Parts: sequence; C-alpha cells; structure tokens
Amino acid sequence: MCLTDSLVWRQRYDALSQNLTALSAQYEAAAACDPWMQNAHALTECLLAFAQGQFHFFFDGFNGGKLLPSMIYPEEHVIRRTLDQVGHDTAVIQTAATQRQIAAYRPVLEKADILAQLALDVAFQGGLLTERCTAVTYFHKSPHIRVIPYAPVALIGIPATCLTTPRDFLAIPHEVGHYIYHHAPGLAAALHAFVPIDPPWIGRWLEELFADVFGCLVAGPVMGLSCQDMIYDNAYDDLIADDGEHPVDAIRPFGYSTALAELNYDDAAAALTARWKIRLRARHNPTSFVPAGSATPVSLQEARTAVDEITDRIVNYLENSRHVSQPAPWSGDTANLAELYVQFEKWLAALPDTAVYILRNLDEHQVGLTHNGSVPISIRSKGETRSWHDWFKKETLAHEHRVDSAAWLPVVAFNGWAVKGPDDGGGSSGGGGGG
Repeated sequence: MCLTDSLVWRQRYDALSQNLTALSAQYEAAAACDPWMQNAHALTECLLAFAQGQFHFFFDGFNGGKLLPSMIYPEEHVIRRTLDQVGHDTAVIQTAATQRQIAAYRPVLEKADILAQLALDVAFQGGLLTERCTAVTYFHKSPHIRVIPYAPVALIGIPATCLTTPRDFLAIPHEVGHYIYHHAPGLAAALHAFVPIDPPWIGRWLEELFADVFGCLVAGPVMGLSCQDMIYDNAYDDLIADDGEHPVDAIRPFGYSTALAELNYDDAAAALTARWKIRLRARHNPTSFVPAGSATPVSLQEARTAVDEITDRIVNYLENSRHVSQPAPWSGDTANLAELYVQFEKWLAALPDTAVYILRNLDEHQVGLTHNGSVPISIRSKGETRSWHDWFKKETLAHEHRVDSAAWLPVVAFNGWAVKGPDDGGGSSGGGGGG
C-alpha cells in the first residue's frame, strides 16, 4: 500500500532537512567562538543523518510495498509522527543553543550540566551504562527529558525557577533516571521480570519508580522532600489521578521513603513518611483511586503496598545484582527535614570538579565526546543508534521480502524516542521535582 500525497510528505521532510542543514552551518560558525556550540552542531548533524534514515525507511518502505500496512496505524500517521519527532528535537536543540547566548542563563545552565553529568557518571561508574554520555540542559516550562536514540546525550529540560531557587535543580537526577532506564543494557528487561502481571497498573508505573529510586541513589533524602513539596501544590483531584505512567500522587512519596530506608537513610525516611501522612490528612486523606483505563476503584493502601514492594526490589537489584554503589550524596540522613535543603544548597555552592563532556564532530561522518581537549570517546557514526534498529532498517530495504507491521512498529517509537515528564498528560507531576 502506498502513501497518499507522497509528494507532499516528501516536501515536508525536505523542509525539515533544509532547516537542520541551515542550523548546522550556523552552529558550526558559532563554535569557533563558543566551544559549547560544538554540542549544538554535532547534535544537529546527528539528528539530520538519523532523520534521513528514519524517513526513507518508512517512505520508501511504504511506497515500495516492503512494509505491510498496520491495522492500527495508517502509513500517513507513521510518517507524520516521524516528522513530528524530528521537529521536536530540532526545537529542543535550537532552544538550548539560543539560551546559551543569554548571559544571565549561561552560568545556571552550566551548573545544571554539571549536576546532570554527575548523575550520569553514577550510572557509568556503577556499570549500568557501558559508554560515557553527557547532557545538554535548557530551560523549559516544566522538568522533562527528551530521550534520543542517535547521540550519547540526555536532553534535559529544567524549570526557569532554577535561576533563583536552587532546590529546583533536584529535577535533574530523576530525569537522568529516565535516560538510564532506556540506555542501560538489560536494565528494563530485568526490572520488568519481577513486576507482577496483575495488577497491570503497577507495571505501567515501573519506569517512574525506577527514576524515583535512581534520584534517591544520587541525591539522597532531599529528593524525598522535594517530591512532597512538588506534589503538595497540586489540585485535590490530582492526588488520586492515574495518568498511566506515574504512581498516583497520594502514595508516591511513600515510595521515596521506602527507597531511602533501603539506602540506609533511616532517620530521614521515617520523618518523611510521618510528614506525608500529616499532609495527606490536610488534603482530605483520600483512600482510593481509579486506575487508568479502568472503572473499578483500588485501595490506596493496596497501591502503596505494591509501590513499596517494587521500590524495594529495584533498590536491591541495583545494589546486589548490579553492584551500583552510592556516590557522595547531595544530602545526608537527618530527621530534621528542614536541614535537607540547607545541606543541598551548601553542597551545590561547592560543586565537585567534574568533567562535563561535549559532543563534537570528529569528521564528516563521526562524532564523539571530549572534555578539555581529551581524546574522543563514545565515537559513533552520525545517525547511528547502536541498537538492532540500525541493522533491521538496512536489511529490510536491501532485500525483497515484505515485513509485517509487528516487526516495523518498534522502529517508530525507537525505545522511548519521546518526551518523558509532566507534559505527557495526567495530573501527576513531582517526583524529586521531575516527571
């Protein structure tokens, strides 16, 4: 089956490609005066190469009859989604590059880069990640992460309130957790192995629960306090709203307390649990919620028990199976919760010396990470994802056989090529300041 209006879809892709080419030239010129702009240049080049391969895989595959149609997703929907994803990433790169030129923004974003690099390094040094990676931070209306498959870079949006409110940097460890979930070999599969099939809602919360735990591993008890404070200003209905991704707000802080207790922050965990119980009473002490896609209420106590169990298993898996150790945390154990933000701000004022990597073009075909003139690492071809998708697309277009939609549908999503964070819908936000 062929696309309708193939010429129009091709013209739309050409417009995105021309835009990326122009931006690449602009960023290459800017990099001569501003080394950070090498990030923008290399990212744009990687996105341009990846977009070309992704578009032609579907465009040529549909028009050539190699990709059999899906009964759920029309060919036009797949092409539109692909172009939208390219457009989203282009906008993020442009935003990050533009904001770096604003004098008041630059030092705050550089501090955010360091925090993100520290969080990523915990996963690398603990063996969760097999290659070095870096982060590009930028101001966004709310914390989120753009998971991209074509470069070893986490694109992390942080709230502009970080300009004046240091605690809002605490969005970063949680958002980095999403990057780890999608890029750590074998991690997601191992985590899903101990999640029960029933009830289904607990499985849908797994990625967020992992990001919550990872945030605690990196930053310590202050993450639990930040989660409570971010949730507490939500509307009453949001406390029990299930968006199908985040644990409902009424019980999510208890998961933080469980993680912190497992990480031996006993005093803070107990104090945080007591504090949240008091706050729930002030919010009418809800007792049940309705899972997404269901009409049957579930006890919040049942949900809390499930969240606590999965959280406990995540911590034990990280510590005992993957042997990930805690670094110097961003806050320490104390029952005096007001002290946690003070601890974090003191730690933030004296950030450890950290090598923040920059993605740069090595030649016409390759990119790699460097810092302070170091030898490039994490080298890859532009457009390469280092996943089975690369091989699959190449082989599909090179042979005459036809491919069922069940085989090509995973290439559309590309293991999380989407926005993760509060923007995804639902009333739930929070989670260490992140989504």
